[in-house]
Amino acid sequence: MKRILLILVLLGLFPLLRFPVPVVAHAAGNTVKKNDFPAVIPTYIRKQVMQKVWKEKVLPFPVRSAVIGDLDGDGENELITTDGRILRIVQWKYGRFLTPGTKEQEKKGFFSFRIWKHKDAESPLDAVNQDNRKIRYLSLDAGDLNCDGRDEILYRGIRNHQLFSGILTFQEKHFRRAVIPGVYLQILRDPEDHPFLAGQSFTPGRDKIGRYHWEGGRIQRAGPLNFPPGAALYAAGSHYSRDADGSAYYSLSGTGQLRFYAPDLREITKIDAFRLPDFHTYKIRVQNPAGGTLKKKLKIPNRMLSGDYDQDGRDELLLILQRPILNVRLIRSLLTRESVADLVLANGQVREYWDTQPIFGKIIDQAVGDIDNNGKRDLILFLREGMIPFRQKTRLLIYELP
Repeated sequence: MKRILLILVLLGLFPLLRFPVPVVAHAAGNTVKKNDFPAVIPTYIRKQVMQKVWKEKVLPFPVRSAVIGDLDGDGENELITTDGRILRIVQWKYGRFLTPGTKEQEKKGFFSFRIWKHKDAESPLDAVNQDNRKIRYLSLDAGDLNCDGRDEILYRGIRNHQLFSGILTFQEKHFRRAVIPGVYLQILRDPEDHPFLAGQSFTPGRDKIGRYHWEGGRIQRAGPLNFPPGAALYAAGSHYSRDADGSAYYSLSGTGQLRFYAPDLREITKIDAFRLPDFHTYKIRVQNPAGGTLKKKLKIPNRMLSGDYDQDGRDELLLILQRPILNVRLIRSLLTRESVADLVLANGQVREYWDTQPIFGKIIDQAVGDIDNNGKRDLILFLREGMIPFRQKTRLLIYELP
């Protein structure tokens, strides 16, 4: 009887179903055809690869932003996180995440206390957290900016309504800082995959994106950067398709339009528009050239990742998206689950290479790197766990990339 009722319900909903029209955004010259079904890329162009969770772990603290990097140059990565207030570092050991140099590791025979070995078991980050106690962290990034074999931590934050960016590098058992106020810094890549610093000031008349140079304790503007006009640095990045069109950048608008640009800033294609889970709005104050200060709003999307993750010679773009559980016209915007889509730009067309299975829960951030130091890159999704204030945890879904 239950099966009969289920069949009748499905038959009743069938006329309301709206299947995606097989149209994908593509470019012909300078004209761009838009996606007819903006909620999701049509499923017919997906490959059969559906990423399954390889490992699932829980961190005993909340996470707003996280990155993976080798801070001490020993060949083993650390996970750097922030909950918006303080920075933390953990490392994969013995099948779980532990704080490097803790007594717990010492009991288990972990003798490699390279940079965190202290008699009083204090972390070098304690001094950083004390100095930055008034900063509200927005996001983190990591990269080897000076090619010394060690990754630096790049953070963005707000203090007293002013935007700050800073770089942390570990030297001689301590983290050294370099800070620049009023500039949003981001790590971009050149065609040879070497990282470099780009920055954007939001002061009227000085908001052009440029290259920045970091050396020692100073960060300063190094010159202009050929960047898509109108694109915000916090919603754009490097992307090299290495095909006939040869993309160099991508950007995401506040309405979810995704655009790809050639090195000469010609728009190659766009998709209009993705359904994104969140845009985070932050209010800052910037200098008014006429005197005083002005209020400014930054509408920052969830992290997007671009890189050649499958080592096939072309970059992919990882986006956190909302997927309709059931593509029914009246309720598809109400019943959604989040997932990560891997997009590939080839010959002026965007294709979905793979996506994760739909996830129950809110994806806070994503990161790519060898988190468990087994020689393979992983995709890590960070989900909020727990509803009790001050006792929130973070669930990690770890996928092995193809």
